[in-house]
Amino acid sequence: MNKLVTIHEGKFPIDGRELHEKIKSKRDYSTWIKDKLEKCRFVEGRDFSTNLGKSTGGRPTIDYFLSIYAAKHLAMLENTDAGFAIRDYFIQIEEQANTLKQLAAKIETSPVEYYTIAGYASLRGIKVDIGKANLLGRKATKISAEYGVSVGRVRDPRFGQVNTYHLDILKETFAEYDSVGLSQYEPMSDRRGTLIS
Repeated sequence: MNKLVTIHEGKFPIDGRELHEKIKSKRDYSTWIKDKLEKCRFVEGRDFSTNLGKSTGGRPTIDYFLSIYAAKHLAMLENTDAGFAIRDYFIQIEEQANTLKQLAAKIETSPVEYYTIAGYASLRGIKVDIGKANLLGRKATKISAEYGVSVGRVRDPRFGQVNTYHLDILKETFAEYDSVGLSQYEPMSDRRGTLIS
Protein backbone atom coordinates (compact mmCIF):
# COMPACT_ATOMS: atom_id res chain seq x y z
CA MET A 1 0.00 0.00 0.00
CA ASN A 2 1.43 3.38 -0.99
CA LYS A 3 1.73 5.96 1.75
CA LEU A 4 -0.54 8.74 0.50
CA VAL A 5 -0.49 10.83 3.68
CA THR A 6 1.93 10.70 6.61
CA ILE A 7 0.32 9.34 9.75
CA HIS A 8 2.06 10.59 12.87
CA GLU A 9 1.73 9.32 16.46
CA GLY A 10 -0.95 10.58 18.81
CA LYS A 11 -4.64 11.38 18.90
CA PHE A 12 -4.41 13.78 15.93
CA PRO A 13 -1.94 12.10 13.56
CA ILE A 14 -2.81 13.88 10.31
CA ASP A 15 -1.29 17.25 9.37
CA GLY A 16 -4.13 19.28 7.85
CA ARG A 17 -1.74 21.19 5.59
CA GLU A 18 -0.37 17.96 4.09
CA LEU A 19 -3.89 16.58 3.65
CA HIS A 20 -4.93 19.77 1.83
CA GLU A 21 -1.93 19.48 -0.46
CA LYS A 22 -2.50 15.76 -1.21
CA ILE A 23 -6.22 16.26 -1.86
CA LYS A 24 -5.21 18.85 -4.45
CA SER A 25 -7.76 21.41 -3.35
CA LYS A 26 -7.67 24.62 -5.36
CA ARG A 27 -8.70 26.73 -2.34
CA ASP A 28 -6.33 28.53 0.00
CA TYR A 29 -5.40 26.22 2.89
CA SER A 30 -6.37 28.55 5.73
CA THR A 31 -9.79 29.28 4.24
CA TRP A 32 -10.35 25.64 3.24
CA ILE A 33 -9.55 24.11 6.64
CA LYS A 34 -11.57 26.64 8.65
CA ASP A 35 -14.56 26.26 6.32
CA LYS A 36 -14.45 22.44 6.37
CA LEU A 37 -14.04 22.22 10.15
CA GLU A 38 -17.03 24.50 10.63
CA LYS A 39 -19.26 22.78 8.04
CA CYS A 40 -18.47 19.33 9.46
CA ARG A 41 -19.10 20.55 13.00
CA PHE A 42 -15.76 19.18 14.15
CA VAL A 43 -14.84 19.92 17.74
CA GLU A 44 -11.37 20.97 18.82
CA GLY A 45 -9.95 18.39 21.19
CA ARG A 46 -12.17 15.65 19.82
CA ASP A 47 -11.64 15.86 16.04
CA PHE A 48 -8.64 18.16 15.68
CA SER A 49 -6.08 20.25 17.51
CA THR A 50 -4.31 23.49 16.64
CA ASN A 51 -0.78 24.77 17.17
CA LEU A 52 0.71 28.12 16.36
CA GLY A 53 3.26 27.75 13.60
CA LYS A 54 6.24 29.90 12.76
CA SER A 55 5.69 33.46 11.66
CA THR A 56 6.94 34.43 8.23
CA GLY A 57 7.07 38.10 9.05
CA GLY A 58 3.37 38.62 9.71
CA ARG A 59 0.96 36.73 11.89
CA PRO A 60 1.99 33.20 12.89
CA THR A 61 0.32 30.39 10.96
CA ILE A 62 -2.11 28.03 12.63
CA ASP A 63 -1.33 24.37 12.10
CA TYR A 64 -4.26 21.96 12.26
CA PHE A 65 -3.83 18.30 13.19
CA LEU A 66 -6.72 15.96 12.54
CA SER A 67 -7.97 12.63 13.80
CA ILE A 68 -8.07 9.89 11.17
CA TYR A 69 -11.87 10.06 11.28
CA ALA A 70 -11.85 13.81 10.55
CA ALA A 71 -9.21 13.49 7.82
CA LYS A 72 -11.13 10.65 6.16
CA HIS A 73 -14.30 12.74 6.29
CA LEU A 74 -12.60 15.81 4.77
CA ALA A 75 -10.98 13.74 2.03
CA MET A 76 -14.32 12.24 1.04
CA LEU A 77 -16.09 15.61 1.05
CA GLU A 78 -13.53 17.10 -1.34
CA ASN A 79 -15.11 14.97 -4.09
CA THR A 80 -11.88 14.54 -6.11
CA ASP A 81 -10.10 11.38 -7.26
CA ALA A 82 -7.25 12.21 -4.89
CA GLY A 83 -9.73 12.75 -2.04
CA PHE A 84 -11.39 9.38 -2.61
CA ALA A 85 -7.99 7.65 -2.87
CA ILE A 86 -6.94 9.17 0.46
CA ARG A 87 -10.24 8.16 2.05
CA ASP A 88 -9.69 4.57 0.87
CA TYR A 89 -6.15 4.73 2.21
CA PHE A 90 -7.41 5.73 5.66
CA ILE A 91 -9.97 2.91 5.60
CA GLN A 92 -7.19 0.42 4.81
CA ILE A 93 -5.09 1.80 7.66
CA GLU A 94 -8.03 1.46 10.06
CA GLU A 95 -8.66 -2.13 8.92
CA GLN A 96 -4.99 -2.99 9.49
CA ALA A 97 -5.08 -1.39 12.93
CA ASN A 98 -8.24 -3.33 13.84
CA THR A 99 -6.66 -6.58 12.65
CA LEU A 100 -3.58 -5.88 14.78
CA LYS A 101 -5.77 -5.12 17.80
CA GLN A 102 -7.64 -8.39 17.33
CA LEU A 103 -4.39 -10.34 17.05
CA ALA A 104 -2.99 -8.61 20.11
CA ALA A 105 -6.15 -9.47 22.05
CA LYS A 106 -5.73 -13.14 21.11
CA ILE A 107 -2.05 -13.14 22.03
CA GLU A 108 -2.28 -11.10 25.22
CA THR A 109 -3.52 -13.07 28.12
CA SER A 110 -2.53 -12.04 31.56
CA PRO A 111 0.40 -14.09 32.84
CA VAL A 112 -1.65 -14.58 35.99
CA GLU A 113 -3.92 -16.92 34.02
CA TYR A 114 -1.04 -19.21 32.96
CA TYR A 115 0.73 -21.69 35.24
CA THR A 116 3.19 -24.52 34.90
CA ILE A 117 1.99 -27.99 35.91
CA ALA A 118 4.10 -27.83 39.06
CA GLY A 119 2.91 -24.30 39.85
CA TYR A 120 -0.75 -25.22 39.53
CA ALA A 121 -0.27 -28.41 41.55
CA SER A 122 1.40 -26.33 44.25
CA LEU A 123 -1.57 -23.93 44.29
CA ARG A 124 -3.92 -26.86 44.77
CA GLY A 125 -1.69 -28.40 47.43
CA ILE A 126 -0.96 -31.51 45.39
CA LYS A 127 2.44 -33.15 45.31
CA VAL A 128 3.39 -34.08 41.74
CA ASP A 129 6.57 -35.93 40.82
CA ILE A 130 8.40 -35.36 37.50
CA GLY A 131 6.79 -38.39 35.82
CA LYS A 132 3.26 -37.32 36.73
CA ALA A 133 4.02 -33.69 35.77
CA ASN A 134 5.21 -34.89 32.37
CA LEU A 135 2.03 -36.93 31.89
CA LEU A 136 -0.16 -34.00 32.95
CA GLY A 137 1.79 -31.65 30.66
CA ARG A 138 1.15 -33.84 27.62
CA LYS A 139 -2.56 -33.97 28.46
CA ALA A 140 -2.73 -30.18 28.99
CA THR A 141 -0.98 -29.64 25.65
CA LYS A 142 -3.51 -31.90 23.92
CA ILE A 143 -6.49 -30.16 25.54
CA SER A 144 -5.02 -26.73 24.67
CA ALA A 145 -4.73 -27.78 21.01
CA GLU A 146 -8.31 -29.08 20.99
CA TYR A 147 -9.63 -25.74 22.27
CA GLY A 148 -7.22 -23.60 20.24
CA VAL A 149 -5.67 -22.11 23.38
CA SER A 150 -2.01 -21.12 23.18
CA VAL A 151 0.59 -22.82 25.33
CA GLY A 152 3.07 -20.44 26.93
CA ARG A 153 6.73 -20.95 27.81
CA VAL A 154 8.75 -19.84 30.81
CA ARG A 155 12.30 -20.41 31.92
CA ASP A 156 12.67 -22.81 34.81
CA PRO A 157 16.11 -22.87 36.50
CA ARG A 158 15.95 -26.65 36.92
CA PHE A 159 14.52 -27.77 33.58
CA GLY A 160 15.15 -24.91 31.12
CA GLN A 161 12.06 -23.94 29.11
CA VAL A 162 8.79 -25.39 30.42
CA ASN A 163 5.25 -25.01 29.16
CA THR A 164 2.59 -22.94 30.87
CA TYR A 165 -1.12 -23.55 30.43
CA HIS A 166 -4.23 -21.45 30.83
CA LEU A 167 -5.95 -21.89 34.18
CA ASP A 168 -9.10 -23.35 32.58
CA ILE A 169 -7.03 -25.94 30.70
CA LEU A 170 -5.27 -26.93 33.93
CA LYS A 171 -8.57 -27.27 35.79
CA GLU A 172 -9.82 -29.68 33.13
CA THR A 173 -6.51 -31.55 32.99
CA PHE A 174 -6.33 -32.06 36.73
CA ALA A 175 -10.04 -32.92 36.97
CA GLU A 176 -9.57 -35.76 34.48
CA TYR A 177 -6.53 -37.05 36.33
CA ASP A 178 -8.17 -36.77 39.75
CA SER A 179 -10.36 -39.67 38.69
CA VAL A 180 -7.31 -41.83 37.87
CA GLY A 181 -5.42 -41.43 41.07
CA LEU A 182 -3.89 -37.97 41.19
CA SER A 183 -5.73 -37.39 44.45
CA GLN A 184 -3.67 -40.18 46.02
CA TYR A 185 -0.79 -37.72 46.26
CA GLU A 186 -0.54 -36.18 49.70
CA PRO A 187 -1.38 -32.51 50.11
CA MET A 188 1.66 -30.30 50.55
CA SER A 189 2.43 -28.70 53.86
CA ASP A 190 4.28 -25.50 54.67
CA ARG A 191 7.50 -25.35 56.77
CA ARG A 192 5.53 -25.53 60.03
CA GLY A 193 3.76 -28.71 58.96
CA THR A 194 0.43 -26.96 58.29
CA LEU A 195 -1.47 -28.46 55.38
CA ILE A 196 -1.89 -26.15 52.40
CA SER A 197 -5.36 -26.40 50.94
